[in-house]
Amino acid sequence: MKVLQVSFHIWLTMAFLSPTCHAFAIGNQLTSHGTSKIFPSSAPTLSKHFTPKTISFPLYLANHPSKLGSRAPPPGPIRRQFPQFPWERLPNWLTYMRCLAIPGLAFLFYLPQQHTATTFLFAMASITDWWDGYLARRWDITSDFGAFLDPVADKLMVSTALILLSGRYGAIVGLPSAIILAREIAVSALREWMAQRGQRDAVQVGFQGKVKTALTMVALTMLLLVDKTKNGAFASLYSPAMLMLYACMIITVTSGSVYFRAAAPIFFRKDETGVRAENKGDDNLNCS
Repeated sequence: MKVLQVSFHIWLTMAFLSPTCHAFAIGNQLTSHGTSKIFPSSAPTLSKHFTPKTISFPLYLANHPSKLGSRAPPPGPIRRQFPQFPWERLPNWLTYMRCLAIPGLAFLFYLPQQHTATTFLFAMASITDWWDGYLARRWDITSDFGAFLDPVADKLMVSTALILLSGRYGAIVGLPSAIILAREIAVSALREWMAQRGQRDAVQVGFQGKVKTALTMVALTMLLLVDKTKNGAFASLYSPAMLMLYACMIITVTSGSVYFRAAAPIFFRKDETGVRAENKGDDNLNCS
């Protein structure tokens, strides 16, 4: 078990740090050996633009300059320090990291005495949920793919935590989990149906949905921090976490009803159109 635990920690560290380590390794290599040993004289364009003083990222990053939106603010200290970094990809990378954290969350959950590490991983993934959206709006780089993947990653992460905690605590967590998951499936199907009819804006995420998401992540973070024996330093968090989870269940139902009420006119319009089409078809048959 210790070997598996150490191996997983090494994998997690390498997954998060390998791009950065690779970038700075190549930057140091160029600085110590010079560009002439890496780029031959037959490639004057590369040696001209990639000097030891400016390179600190690999070439596949340097060849993709930042493409932030027109309303993005001026670069801050970090963006000025690394101007060649593809900052426009960072929000999507954060979403990818949140997806990659899901198997790690399940693995750590079943390791003994690892509830603190499990909670830390879930909390960091929850923070990226806010961070990627904030950066996308601030830098004016929102995309259809990011708008699709971000809520999917959130639902996968929250669903995984709810299922794991339902297995630990039984029906007291299983009941709100079932209602929350049923609502998520129903609302996702509704959004897909509305998008096919060009009415997706009618079921955009509202204030209640954002409160529900934040409250759910806080409640799950607190429940993950409690040991399965309900003893230890964080045992006092169990009761308030359960109250928050049931509050999430109520907000989940009310916010879901808002989406279905907003889509109700589309439902009725479809039904009326279908009835008129059927009636017209019957009239044609009678005439013939």
